[in-house]
Amino acid sequence: MLPLIHLGWINANMIAVFGSLAHTVFDGVVMFFVMQFRARKMAKEKQQATLDLFSSQEKAKAEARHREEQSQLFAMLAHEMKTPLATLRMWMESGPLKRETMERTIADMNQVIERCVHTGQLADQGLQPHLQSVTPVELTRACILACRMPDRIDFSTPDRDEALQTDAQMLSIVLGNLLDNACKYGAPQSRILVTLASTEQNGRPGWLWRVESEVGPAGLPDINHLFEKYYRSPQARRLSGSGLGLFLVKGLLDLLQGTITYESRIDHTVFSVWLPEKLDKC
Repeated sequence: MLPLIHLGWINANMIAVFGSLAHTVFDGVVMFFVMQFRARKMAKEKQQATLDLFSSQEKAKAEARHREEQSQLFAMLAHEMKTPLATLRMWMESGPLKRETMERTIADMNQVIERCVHTGQLADQGLQPHLQSVTPVELTRACILACRMPDRIDFSTPDRDEALQTDAQMLSIVLGNLLDNACKYGAPQSRILVTLASTEQNGRPGWLWRVESEVGPAGLPDINHLFEKYYRSPQARRLSGSGLGLFLVKGLLDLLQGTITYESRIDHTVFSVWLPEKLDKC
């Protein structure tokens, strides 16, 4: 550049001006890219911080829900274990303890424990159906005989009794819980009607159970919370119960690809359970 300036071919002032402008422009371009790089880095750090904060909040909420469920579980167990033990103590103080009373009390305690175990397995996805050939009428009769008040139940059987492929234990738990609720929360000494029929749903052949009972002192439940974990209506809290029965029923029926519906009439409640004859392969 210097020889060209001395020869007069290039104006030194122009070179100084353009050089200064070029230097300024170059510095500006460099700074622009540096700022863009820093802005993107800061945006990523902010996004990661937001994700970490959200994850921490969700973890804190999950831990809070877990502690709340544990508290509800312990409170329920403490209450439900006291009831049969108090019954035993009352009978012991009043005279000789009857075998039927002991068996009913032990069955009540076992039922609470089993519901807690099954609910935990359901939450951990530890329950899976083991398919076998089940005769609906025979299994329903067995569930009726095993419930707390079999003499109050009227069973309407279908014309045919073809087998279905399902998990017999899960289905027994479902029917057992519905029958127990009808006996416990229905009107005292009232009749409970159980009907079984072969029917289709969405083009799939299956079986439909209906458990109908009169409304008892516990009144009608809130249909919006009926199948929620630990839900019990205010009037029902005066009676023994875990609040896990219908929650467990809904979860088991989901595994069996079945459905459950509830409807209330003037003075009756009806639970309807439908199961397919064969489970679809997942």
